[in-house]
Amino acid sequence: MEANPDLARAGIRLRQFGKTVIELLGSRKIHAAWAVPNGVRTPLSEKGREWIKNRLPESFETVNTGLSLFKGLLDEQLKTEVEVFGEFPSLFMGSVGANGEWEHYGGKLRFTDSEGNIVADNLCEDNYHEFLGEAVESWSDLKFPYYKPMGYPDGIYRVWPLAWLNVCGQVGTEKADRELKEFRDRVGGVPTSSFFYHYARLIEIIASLEKIEQLTDDPDIFSPRTLGLTLSKE
Repeated sequence: MEANPDLARAGIRLRQFGKTVIELLGSRKIHAAWAVPNGVRTPLSEKGREWIKNRLPESFETVNTGLSLFKGLLDEQLKTEVEVFGEFPSLFMGSVGANGEWEHYGGKLRFTDSEGNIVADNLCEDNYHEFLGEAVESWSDLKFPYYKPMGYPDGIYRVWPLAWLNVCGQVGTEKADRELKEFRDRVGGVPTSSFFYHYARLIEIIASLEKIEQLTDDPDIFSPRTLGLTLSKE
């Protein structure tokens, strides 16, 4: 905050943007009760769309600034941190779309290894007990999930942003795909240091902004057909 107050404020405003998008859709920022079976409760309003579109340029600028700063730090100051912070081989698990693209909502589960090889694909979460196990250690209260066919500890896997980018073939948006290629080129393959979760989050923010931009330009965003099941007798 002291060294770069404008950057700090920009980060706060970027978070505010995301929270306000949730509020515009679901009437409140936290635990919005918006999703219902087969859809959502209400479509986006024209006023809400205009607010989002007006704030998108600033949001893109902020995350681009963050990426530039982070890349500079990686080149100049953070090499040691990358080498020692959670740097170890493991599996990665995440969901992918029909064409192997980045996916958070639907799709099928995929496991890849530290070399980028697909270990398992097209897994359904309904049958998770068939391929996911949990181990325990005497020195921790935590449980240690693992991929059953490889056993424990060889089947230990990581999830969240780094895993989502490691398991997908592409993101599916122009700017994020460009950043993902550079990300992989920088590390010479599959990023395995947990320090890169920060980098992955920045790429995912860009991808999310691009997805939001695409949706706000879709005329069906106002369609009542986005509504889910109703309580009517029809």
